[in-house]
Amino acid sequence: MGVDVLLYEKAYNEYHLNGAIEGYKLAYYFTDFMNHKVLMETIKKNMKEYNIQL
Repeated sequence: MGVDVLLYEKAYNEYHLNGAIEGYKLAYYFTDFMNHKVLMETIKKNMKEYNIQL
């Protein structure tokens, strides 16, 4: 498991625990940098569903 996956999991949990969205932004940019296409699709889907803007 890579750092990009851990950042996504952290962002997901923070959002559901207290509504924080900054973790999703960090996960998005790091996953883009790592070119992890599958995880990026999941992040984009979540951001659309939760109405998170970059």
